[in-house]
Amino acid sequence: MNFSHRAKGLGSLASSTVIAQVILIIAAPLLTRLYSPEEFGALSVFVSLSLVLSVLFSLRYEMAVMVPSSNNESEQLSLVSLVVSSIGAFGALVAIWVWGGDISSITGLSQSLLYFLPLSAFFIAVNKTVVMLALKSKKYGPVSVSRVFQSIGTVVPQTALSVFWGGGLILGHIIGFLVSTYLLRSFFISALTRRFRLSNIWQLACEYKNFPLYSTWGALLSVLGGHFPPVVYGYYFGFEFVGLYALSHRIVAAPISVLGEAVSKFFLAESAGGGESHALGQRIFKTHQVLLEISIPFFLGLYIFGEAFFGYVFGAEWGRAGEIVIVMIPWMLMVFTVSPLSSVYEITGMQHVGLIFNVTMFIGRMIILIWGGENWDSLKTVEVFSLYSAILWIGMLIWIYARYVKEFHDALKLYIRSAFSCFVIFMPSLFFRMDFLPYYYFLVVQILAVLLYGAMIIKMRIVK
Repeated sequence: MNFSHRAKGLGSLASSTVIAQVILIIAAPLLTRLYSPEEFGALSVFVSLSLVLSVLFSLRYEMAVMVPSSNNESEQLSLVSLVVSSIGAFGALVAIWVWGGDISSITGLSQSLLYFLPLSAFFIAVNKTVVMLALKSKKYGPVSVSRVFQSIGTVVPQTALSVFWGGGLILGHIIGFLVSTYLLRSFFISALTRRFRLSNIWQLACEYKNFPLYSTWGALLSVLGGHFPPVVYGYYFGFEFVGLYALSHRIVAAPISVLGEAVSKFFLAESAGGGESHALGQRIFKTHQVLLEISIPFFLGLYIFGEAFFGYVFGAEWGRAGEIVIVMIPWMLMVFTVSPLSSVYEITGMQHVGLIFNVTMFIGRMIILIWGGENWDSLKTVEVFSLYSAILWIGMLIWIYARYVKEFHDALKLYIRSAFSCFVIFMPSLFFRMDFLPYYYFLVVQILAVLLYGAMIIKMRIVK
């Protein structure tokens, strides 16, 4: 595949995720007026538990789909993922039927909502598998379209159901994944219509046992560390704070994470089979460079304007979400610029290294959450959580560069150049809080400066 086609694929994935998140962002001011912070908090807890269960259901066999050179083998692995996900969903339903009351008292979710959890987690697991099948075939277009319609399929039901039911946020979330999976159904139908021997599927499941043995637990710890905090925050600080935290993620962290996921999937698709060659190291460096050039201006602008933005757009009731976003910036910056590179573990068979990283991340985060809940206020807990996470992501970046890139001087020059460029471009923001000129003057100048920065980056990409 030539460079122009690869660039087109990345552009398709990135643009679709941007469009999908713009839809969610545009809908957010309306949804915050239709639902309370407590209801957003319930959604956050529900989504967190769904993501945890989806990892347990699939046992990460959806990631194994990308590894084989044969499409036939990849399709068989997708069936493995479907079978184990179905078994997991059934087991979760039985557990809720038996212990639903206890689970409800711990999570704060009603028993009626708990029965939607296995369904939500199953759709997430199946959706991931179908997406991997499409990416394996380099079919970036259908994946891009499905992401846009997933957002539409989420916000439309959430808006419509607000009149009838406070759980409309949760049901809309499920419908969104169902729509996305339906649009990609052809890839799964192709796999289901082929004739396979059960013994061959079992043999493949055993052959790729490193995914359930190592990758599953690493991914589970990663999901718990990143998405379980709302459950803990709800226990210590109440669902209202969880709702504010959830809005912060929905407006800032979620778009950044989804865009990073698109880059990660593209990186995984293009690097599969690349081993530890020089080409893989160059691909890591170039991917990190692009992510850095995109993220630093965004987060610097967010630091300056974030609190004012949340208070103005969502109202005084949601203004505190801006404070939460600001203390999350170090963590979000490193997640966006480093996490897409972590798929190199899957490519090179180093899943155990990813497991060590995620165990360290999880243990430290849980200690901070529990200690913070007992001894600190909510904002300080989030701040320490963010700094600890950022430090570990920096450690991962250093390890990846040391093993695969081995050109630290290039990385250092990249950071210095990016930081200097952002300082110059965002200089108008340094005067943001000064009163000798009207506010709109700095806003207009800053917008022009950002456009100039974007044009400069695009020109550099074209020249290269």
